[in-house]
Amino acid sequence: MSKRKKITPTSSEIKRIKVTDPETIKDIDEKIDIDYGELKSDNKENLFSESSRQVQDVFNLVFAKVSPDWLSIDCNRNSIIIEDKKRGVEYIYNRYLVTPIIKPDSVARCRNEFEVQKLIAQKRQKLTKKVKVNKGDWWFYPELKYNRLNLEFSEGGSVHCGLPSGEDCVPAKLNGDQNCLIGLGEFIWSRPAVAMMHPEFDLEKGTEILSIIHDHYRLQAREKAYLR
Repeated sequence: MSKRKKITPTSSEIKRIKVTDPETIKDIDEKIDIDYGELKSDNKENLFSESSRQVQDVFNLVFAKVSPDWLSIDCNRNSIIIEDKKRGVEYIYNRYLVTPIIKPDSVARCRNEFEVQKLIAQKRQKLTKKVKVNKGDWWFYPELKYNRLNLEFSEGGSVHCGLPSGEDCVPAKLNGDQNCLIGLGEFIWSRPAVAMMHPEFDLEKGTEILSIIHDHYRLQAREKAYLR
C-alpha cells in the first residue's frame, strides 16, 4: 500500500480572516504587550549591543535637548555625526574599536592605573622634601637662521621658562630634528615612558592612551581651575 503524499497549501490557498472587532483587537494588543504567549525571541541583547543602544540614546535624546540650534549631533551604531550649521562644517567620527574594559590593552584600564600612579606620586611628593624635576637643556645651533637656541629634552621633563600665560614661545627641538614652540609648564614625555603606557610597549598605542588621559585632565583643569 503506497503512502499518500501530504500536500502543503500555498499562501494563496490559505483562507484569512481579518480581525475587526475593537475589543478583540485591544485584547490581542494587551496580550502581545506582556508576551502572553511567551513568543519573545531567544536572541537576547548582549552587553555590547545594550551599551551601543544606550550610548546612542544619550547622544540622540540628551545632547540634542541641550545643544544650541546651530549644532546637530546624531549617533548610530558605527559613527557620530556632528553638524555645525552656523559655519557649514560637519564632523564624522567612525567607531574604531569595541572591547571589554578588562582587556590588558584597554584604554580605560590604563587610565585607571594612571590614576593610581598619580595618587602614589602625590603621596611621595608630600613625603619628599624636594622633588627633582627634569628640565630641558639649551643648545646653540650656529647653522640655523632662526631660533638658534633650542631647548632639548633627552629624558623628558618640564618647560621651566616662557610666558606666564602659557602661550607657546619657547623654541624647542624634539626627537633630534623636530622644531616646535612649547610653553611654560608643559611636560615632555620620553619615548620609554610613552611606550610603557601600553602593556606591549607599543609606542603608537601608548601615545593614543596618553592623548586620552591628557584630554581628560585638560578639560578638568579648564572647568575647575580655569586654566588653558
